[in-house]
Amino acid sequence: MKKRTLSALVAGSLLLSGLTGMSSVVQAETKYNIIVEDKAIAFDQEPFLQKDRLMVPLRALAEGLGAEVTYDAATDTATIKKEDITLFLDFKTGLVTKNGEPVTMDPAPQVVNGRTMVPIRFISQAFGNNVDWNGSTNTVTVFPTESTMKMRQKIKEILLKSTEETNKQDSYQFDMNLSAEIPTNTLKVTVQGNALFDYTKNPFVLHGKGSMQGGTLLQQQTAEFEMYLMDGYVYFFEPTSKQWMKTQFMKPEQWDQFVKMSTGSNSELQAAQADLILPFATLKETSDSYMVNYNFNAAGIKKLMEKSAVQPPEQNPQALEAIKTMRMSVELDKSTYLQSKFSLEFQMNLPGMGAIKYVIDGNVKNYNKVQAIKLPEEAKNAVEMKLPTTPMPPM
Repeated sequence: MKKRTLSALVAGSLLLSGLTGMSSVVQAETKYNIIVEDKAIAFDQEPFLQKDRLMVPLRALAEGLGAEVTYDAATDTATIKKEDITLFLDFKTGLVTKNGEPVTMDPAPQVVNGRTMVPIRFISQAFGNNVDWNGSTNTVTVFPTESTMKMRQKIKEILLKSTEETNKQDSYQFDMNLSAEIPTNTLKVTVQGNALFDYTKNPFVLHGKGSMQGGTLLQQQTAEFEMYLMDGYVYFFEPTSKQWMKTQFMKPEQWDQFVKMSTGSNSELQAAQADLILPFATLKETSDSYMVNYNFNAAGIKKLMEKSAVQPPEQNPQALEAIKTMRMSVELDKSTYLQSKFSLEFQMNLPGMGAIKYVIDGNVKNYNKVQAIKLPEEAKNAVEMKLPTTPMPPM
């Protein structure tokens, strides 16, 4: 009897362990679908359940949410930032903070095959999103809250109205200040400049004139410049040789598309771009102006550049990878919906050079007051030259 009981226990234990093993295999092989704002997110490390919480790779999820992730190897910490929300993870101590206040992440982050796995619900909700689980399809859907959707709808209406009113303008001016930090092998080069630009819609011509100062702490140089953008070419006066030169800015078919986009002839594309940037946009209001702010991470920049890059990805693939962060703000007059101020800050990481930081700001003015712009006679015989392919921010 004891032998039978022992045999039964052994058999039961083996059966139970077998079922447990099968359960583990099933769990390990379970595929989970992650949808963030109607887009499926692909992971290079499969999500898994732990304590009834779905764990997913941090960076892929954060970038899908429009957040920026930075990792400090020296301190073994990570920072996830989007707009006014910052999460801080200390992997040594297990400390997690949101805007400086300690919070509990359960389960705690863990590294699997070189990827930091975090609970998807915690991260998503920390950045103001709702999370829905469909057990029949093993699908997690992350979507904005109602208040966020209302804000985005208002931003879209403002942007489309601004585009409509701007497209009615035949000309305008804008002044621009630029500063840049460019690292080299030995010293950091700084560049500062300012310029005034005139723009006419028909024909599309942009004329700029200003000065640039740049160099190191030991040596600075100043140069005046003048340029024209028209017919797919950039014409510029080269101060050293004192002659006009030109380089092709875009091929004819690209130039036509660029002009249509810039002058409002492609309303469908403009509306599509408005939808594309909404997840990265926030809105502030005063009594007389709207301020639309954008904070793009690398993934968002890539999507935007695929739609509107000056040089298409197949011709300039490094452009999709070079710009890592970009912040923009646009101030619009409430009574006219016309742009009055703008700012742009972006960081590019180029091979062999490191991080290059650009900051641009300016004012838009004198709508419909710019006279017809004509290329100088001496510039019509400009020497053509080819410039090296350089990644540029979206236009």
